[in-house]
Amino acid sequence: IEGSFTITPSDLMPILEVVGCHLVDTMEEEDVRFFMCDHCLVVAAPTKIIFTADSAILIHKSLDAWLALLKEKNCRVEWSSFMRKNTSAPWSSSDSILAQEYTELKHAFPEGNAFLFGPLDADHYFYYIFDGVDRSTESSKAMDMQINVALHDVQQLPVIEALGLRKTNKNGTVYQRCMALAPGKYQTVRMLEDEQGSAACMVESNSDSIPLATLVEQFCPSRFSVTFLVDPNCPNGNTFDASALTFESYRKDVQMTNEFTGGYHVSKATFTRE
Repeated sequence: IEGSFTITPSDLMPILEVVGCHLVDTMEEEDVRFFMCDHCLVVAAPTKIIFTADSAILIHKSLDAWLALLKEKNCRVEWSSFMRKNTSAPWSSSDSILAQEYTELKHAFPEGNAFLFGPLDADHYFYYIFDGVDRSTESSKAMDMQINVALHDVQQLPVIEALGLRKTNKNGTVYQRCMALAPGKYQTVRMLEDEQGSAACMVESNSDSIPLATLVEQFCPSRFSVTFLVDPNCPNGNTFDASALTFESYRKDVQMTNEFTGGYHVSKATFTRE
């Protein structure tokens, strides 16, 4: 986001109302502010906003409310990405949701582009990218990276206790933990039920120090996926390649890499326990 901004709980109320979520707690570490909700999570860093939610929450419906809030705060969206992981084929019940997501994202960001990562009849991602960054000056060079790890069929109770996850909804199906790792850096861990009703854990961070092997050992998933989104000027950016990852006792099922305008790339790999 271009411009400075501060988000308050009252700012989020119209957005949360649209998606049917409720604010549970807020916390602030370093220069990152976290808003924990019953079925979603908002992370506000100095120049970016991250909005993540359960698969049942249709976060694309909040687009207009987010854009109205940023306009009110005199901020311009330079770059935006939308990612949803589907665990069933897009020609099933998710078909209409994909169409709605694409329509509303294209309306909000007409110059954006849509992609599908992964096999159509198994775990895959719908990705929409808008890149409006002016890269004509040296100071505009992006150096960000983001990692998303989705772990399925995890050992729920040991992980909740070991990581100190906090229950954020009434029926105890969503647990979360947020932490700032350094100025502008964050990590979120969310335990929830996936579309098959089994325990899943979603880990997201913009830090390059996430110990992937330790995560897999802790969670013992039956399958998991790792996705890197890396800007071209990110330090050691060429080392963040999901296709190069290996994990003991897991076979690699799918690996994909795509480079976007501006030089940044997305790489994804899916693993299944042998």
